[in-house]
Amino acid sequence: MAFWLITLIHRIASGEPYRKANQRELRFFGAVFASIPIWVLVIFLFSRAERSYLHEAGTAGLCLYWAGGAALVALWITLWFKLVPSAISWAVAIVAWIVMIVLDLIGKLGL
Repeated sequence: MAFWLITLIHRIASGEPYRKANQRELRFFGAVFASIPIWVLVIFLFSRAERSYLHEAGTAGLCLYWAGGAALVALWITLWFKLVPSAISWAVAIVAWIVMIVLDLIGKLGL
């Protein structure tokens, strides 16, 4: 379950009144929402080759690959959050999600 949903349920259950998201939260979640389709497209781009690293790596190699990828995603989101305004994040997110859905529907994504 998503962390924000668990936090929301916990806050409502504990009696805390609901409040609207502030600008900092909107920027962070805009960065995350825009980053998801971008990283999905990057992952599929690098894992489509017949002799890619993902097909040949062992357990330790895959663990390091995914840990490095998670660190890279965290750095990406942190920089995006600090440098890109909320409105641009949401606009990029809408375009990126539409591109990813269209690529999946026409069969070019490989899902």
